[in-house]
Amino acid sequence: MAVESPTTYGDYFWAKQVEAQTLAAKDMESEMSAMASHLMDSLEIREVIPPEIAALFQEIEKPTGAFLGEVGGRFVSEVADGAVSKTVSPLFESIGYLSYMKWPTKKLTPEATATLYQRKRIDRPFFLERLRMGGFEPIEAQFQYDAIRPYPSIPDLVTYARYHGDPNNPWSEVSKRFDVDPIDWPVWDWLSLQRLNTLQIQTLYKRGVIDETTAALKLAEAGWRGNDVNYVKQMSWVVPNAMLLVQGDLHQKVGVSQILKDIAIADINP
Repeated sequence: MAVESPTTYGDYFWAKQVEAQTLAAKDMESEMSAMASHLMDSLEIREVIPPEIAALFQEIEKPTGAFLGEVGGRFVSEVADGAVSKTVSPLFESIGYLSYMKWPTKKLTPEATATLYQRKRIDRPFFLERLRMGGFEPIEAQFQYDAIRPYPSIPDLVTYARYHGDPNNPWSEVSKRFDVDPIDWPVWDWLSLQRLNTLQIQTLYKRGVIDETTAALKLAEAGWRGNDVNYVKQMSWVVPNAMLLVQGDLHQKVGVSQILKDIAIADINP
């Protein structure tokens, strides 16, 4: 090759250039490998690196050839940057605290200002001044203030609409006060409706207003499942008081064990 056996001036110049680059790369490799090895030891990188890139780190620590300087440099730079930034972060925070102690420049946020104004803790000029510092013009400041005011929830608005509009169709009244998605409206409307509870279903079942099938369906709608439906239906009936049970047992001349059992059914401790 012309680099190994230069015959012309150009070959000679190229060979010297390559030689100089090689020496520079070796010097860089020597410095970078020492720094990389020190960083990996102090940061215990070897314990967490995946096997797939372990060989690359070994080459950076103990390079077998030149021209890895750029790779090693980038490696050291990335690791050092991450390590230093994490290490000095608390220091910078403490510097920030000391700076704010000397120059307290923080002001109330627009949200905090609006909250205090709503609670009558600050006056109107102070409110407008702080909102102005936050970049709000007076009209925008009022909008910001209105945005944090307490506002009725959709269920509350539906309840209001039933009393101040058509109780069977509260949509028109609600839509005047809140932008409810029409797709979601049937869900909101249904959630605001009264529904039969367990006790009411049991009462209707006992009075014969609904049959076994309807009672089971209504109890399932109320959240009961499986055998619990039958248990709840059994709880519909009222058990006679303990005195009547004992009188009935005595008339039937039943044993003491049965009397004690019936007393327990009537919620009396035997």
